[in-house]
Amino acid sequence: MKKNKKKIIIILIILIILIIIGSFIFFNVKKSKNNSKGITTTVQSKNLQEKIYLSGSLNASSKAKVSFISDSKITWIGVKEGDEVKKFQGLAKQDTSEVEKSLKLSLNSYLSTRWDFDKTTQDNKYLDQADKTMARDMKLLVDKAQLSLDDSVIDVDLKNMAIKKSYLSSPIKGIVTKAPTSQTGSYPNADDYFEIVDPATEYISAMVGQQDVIKLKVGQKAKITLDSYRELPFEATVNYISYNPVDTTNNKYEVKLIYTRQPEKYNYHLGMTGEIEVLLSEKNDALVLPRQYISSDMGKRFVTITNNNSTEKREVTTGMENYEEIEILSGLKVGDTVSYSK
Repeated sequence: MKKNKKKIIIILIILIILIIIGSFIFFNVKKSKNNSKGITTTVQSKNLQEKIYLSGSLNASSKAKVSFISDSKITWIGVKEGDEVKKFQGLAKQDTSEVEKSLKLSLNSYLSTRWDFDKTTQDNKYLDQADKTMARDMKLLVDKAQLSLDDSVIDVDLKNMAIKKSYLSSPIKGIVTKAPTSQTGSYPNADDYFEIVDPATEYISAMVGQQDVIKLKVGQKAKITLDSYRELPFEATVNYISYNPVDTTNNKYEVKLIYTRQPEKYNYHLGMTGEIEVLLSEKNDALVLPRQYISSDMGKRFVTITNNNSTEKREVTTGMENYEEIEILSGLKVGDTVSYSK
């Protein structure tokens, strides 16, 4: 009895397993049949835009670096980082006392050299120039005196220039983005400088590969979304496309986009990054389909037309396209139902 009971239990377990397997197969076959009908959509007429997406950063075209010309002591500093300056506004001044003393010495040397030059010229003016050897020696003396005089003039000019350049001024209007020191009485390092940037000349710079640069033209409209202001995109215009690659290793070209600054809305800073959406072309009342409904074979494009319970594979001609949709030029009309299978 126990053996029979055990056999019955085993048979029941086997039957239950078979029922579970059969149900699994049944529902998957049914699901497969449903999927074979495909996911459908209707051909629509709508506005279609072709865009290209780039990454860029904020820069400025008008920037200046003003360096100290010597290691003379700094006697006055008129600006600090963040200050707005006008064109030719003073930035700093260096001690010129040593240069002024040197200039006086150079002037004295110039006067002495000038007197020697005039005397040499006068002394050789009335000598007998019929003697060729004497004439040659006379010319050498005058030329040598002329060189000494020229060197003296250059020395005076350099010292005078050094005095003038001890007063540093800004060549452009803008914001001081770097000031080497705020302390007077110190001596500048060789790599110290003031940096001025004009915010009015800000632009967005993007690096573009050779496959995309051919799609871009000056004047195309774009939308900029800075990473710091994801919810506040603004309009821009393509203003410049480099002819030569800026990055020769990767064949990248620079594209510049300009925009109207809104400082009351955006706190701009150089180096800010963001996404650039450039509108390449646009077409109204275009017949469009989502990309997944169109297949390709042997260089041709096809769709599957669904009519009641029947399907038909039909060739279509396509036009404009973007990352999501493709324009249908021929082969379909508004209202046609097409499908695709996952």
